Order: sequence, then structure tokens, then C-alpha cells
Amino acid sequence: MKNTFTLEALSAPPAGSGRSCSEESQMSLEAAEIRSSFVKFKRHACVAGLTFYRQLFGMDPSLRRLFHHNIEDQSVNLMEMLGTAVGLLDQQGVLQRVLLALGRRHAGYGVEDRHYDAVGRALLETLAECLGADFTHEARNAWAALYAYIAKTMQRGAAVTAASSPDFHSPPLPLISPCNFTRIHSTKNEHTTPANSTTQKHEHS
Repeated sequence: MKNTFTLEALSAPPAGSGRSCSEESQMSLEAAEIRSSFVKFKRHACVAGLTFYRQLFGMDPSLRRLFHHNIEDQSVNLMEMLGTAVGLLDQQGVLQRVLLALGRRHAGYGVEDRHYDAVGRALLETLAECLGADFTHEARNAWAALYAYIAKTMQRGAAVTAASSPDFHSPPLPLISPCNFTRIHSTKNEHTTPANSTTQKHEHS
């Protein structure tokens, strides 16, 4: 199954502007795969986040230093962040702006481009572990392509920050902090200084 949730596909013009009917249909199918599998994934919410961080730190133990808050709270926030991303699949312009802003924020948290690969692999392994046979080949492809878009867009945002302010630095916060993700989406304010993670988790829209 061909991945269409790529940076190019999500940034492409809407129907009637050059995208073929087959591409539109393929993207709809992949969005459906993501939504359907996420509904099932949420049933494992109590363990899914913890499974993700276990996978992530197992793949790259050095990432543990980027997390300074309770992992249980981070696990809850992770599920909320994923839900926000899935909810914005039909609002690609909004999703892109949110991710660019999130990438800019994380440029100062010590997050490097190489970290995104481990996060993506941990996410896919977590989905596979929690969903079992329900995590089909089609669902894996759709999630892999969606995460590739998320990572590339955040990296673009980080690159803008690095280019405009080489010495930019923010206090250390968790990698791909879902608190920041949802707050940026709800406030549309890319320049708000994040509070600590415990306070932020009550600010979701």
C-alpha cells in the first residue's frame, strides 16, 4: 500500500487543483486506517504511554535525560497529543502550523533530528504491541507515513529557529511534549513561554 501521508501529499493543493481522484481516495483510506486503529489504541490508554516510553528508552537510553517530569503524567499527555493529531487530519493547514510551532519550541529543548527516528520507531512498536493483529500492514503504513510528516514538519520548524537564532535555548522539557502541542493548537500562540508540565496538562482545549 503506497504511503500518501507524506510531506508532499499533505502540503499538496486540494481536490480540483491537480491531485488525482485516486490520490484523494488513497489518502481517505489511510486517514480511515489511522482513525480506526486509534480508537482501538485508546482502549489501551492506561498502558500505551508507558509502553511507548519503555520502547523509546530501550532504543535510545540517552533520551531519558530530556525528561524531567513524571512518566505516568507524560504517558497520559502523549495519548492526548496523538488524539489531537488524529483530530486534525482533515485540517492539514492547522496541523502543519501546529507542528512547525512545536518544532521551533523543541529546538531549544535539546531535541535533535536524530531523535525523531527513535520516537517514530517507538510509536510503531507501541501500536504493534498494544493492537496486536489489529495493527495491520495497512495501518502500519498509514501511521508510518503520518509520523514521517509530523517529524519532517517539526524539523522544518526547528531549522527556522536554528537559522534565525543560533544561540536559542529553552529550559529542558520532555521530548515532543504533548502539553505544548495541544496548547499551541488551542491558543494559536506560537510565542507563549511554556509553564511546567504538571500545570500544562490542565490547559488542553
